[in-house]
Amino acid sequence: MRLFRYYVYMLKHEKRSRRLSTRRSLVTAASLVLAAGAISAAPGFQGWWPASHAVGAVTVNPVAPARGFNAISEGDTYLSGTESEGPIAVGGDLSFGSQYRVRIHEEGTVQGAGETNPVALLVRGGLDFAASGPTAELSVPTSGYVKIGSLDNAEVHTTDPNGAQVNTRITPEGTGYDGTPRVQLSTQQPAASVGADTGLIDFDQAFADFRSYSSGLSACVTTVRLTDANGDVEYAPNDIPSGADVHVHLTPGEQNVLNITGETFNSLAQLTFDDPPTADTPLIINVDTSGTGGVFTWEGPTPAGASGATAPYTLWNFSGATAVTIPQGVDTVEGTVYAPDADVAHYSAANIEGTVVAATFTQDLGGSPAAMRLLELHYHPFDTEVTTCDAVGGPTPTPSPTESPSPEPSPTPSPSPEPSPTPSPTYPYYRR
Repeated sequence: MRLFRYYVYMLKHEKRSRRLSTRRSLVTAASLVLAAGAISAAPGFQGWWPASHAVGAVTVNPVAPARGFNAISEGDTYLSGTESEGPIAVGGDLSFGSQYRVRIHEEGTVQGAGETNPVALLVRGGLDFAASGPTAELSVPTSGYVKIGSLDNAEVHTTDPNGAQVNTRITPEGTGYDGTPRVQLSTQQPAASVGADTGLIDFDQAFADFRSYSSGLSACVTTVRLTDANGDVEYAPNDIPSGADVHVHLTPGEQNVLNITGETFNSLAQLTFDDPPTADTPLIINVDTSGTGGVFTWEGPTPAGASGATAPYTLWNFSGATAVTIPQGVDTVEGTVYAPDADVAHYSAANIEGTVVAATFTQDLGGSPAAMRLLELHYHPFDTEVTTCDAVGGPTPTPSPTESPSPEPSPTPSPSPEPSPTPSPTYPYYRR
């Protein structure tokens, strides 16, 4: 009798497998995306892709959590000798050197409760006067406000020693109105407002999102076509000869991805974008720094065909990098520097045209006042959406027969006092 029941069960299972196999050919890409999302949400599901990635592929503007700030750090930031066109957000403490100017243009729109002046400088921690230049002044030349999380070591001045109303100034505690180092505004911000509304960005959540997006985008496979200058030779991303003149060809109307190691990028003689990135043709450049222990010093060529017009649609993604340095001698970086786990240091006398996302951030040209303002942060925030490749569209997941959930209850035969027959049911439609 048991043999007869097993024969009937296997016959039904074979018919069911054939039905599922037939249905599989009718499944669309959209239904696969929905299925992946549903399966990944199942309790106890471990996933078919690295756990460090987001649960499923998402389509987002990856810099949206920065809320329009020109640079955002999770930890400390040091600024000296130059300027930022847009506002800056600091998740730790801020220190500064000589003559830094922040939000020199009317950029950024984040405001405190009931206020009309945009925030030029947001600091979750405090002002580290001890690590700042002894006579340094960080100024806000526009009408922007500042928001400082801790003012325990600072004095906020809204009047001068004669009691006259003046533009707001922040100096070290006990140094008085003329004390240095100091933060100088160009507007009269109420003293109580300086320490209020400092939670305008949830830095912890923002950087959790940044890391998730960065990891997800790093999972995307290369889609651009790489050739020599004449188009006669095609290069594989992992097999580009040192000193090559590489031309990058984008597919219009699609998300384009280039995966390249830091060593290969630095070895190139030229990198030319024959097709400019646009809002509907964005470019993600995943720079793999694993070969140098997560440390990258930008020594590669300035990409030709890139400009301020293409910067809002170009993302330099340094997933997993711990240090990214842009040294003296490097030309303008066109696009967002996306390195949420890295200490990013910008020392070059050229600009960054885009958003900076960093664990910590240093921007310091140094030198005399005559040498200042050669490098700047230009306000070209990333301005389109891209799709991460965590679940669909990235490297093909490797299904594990023991881990992969069944789309419906497993047709395990009813318990029997004897061991199950050897040809126990399998799921060939997952492996085909």
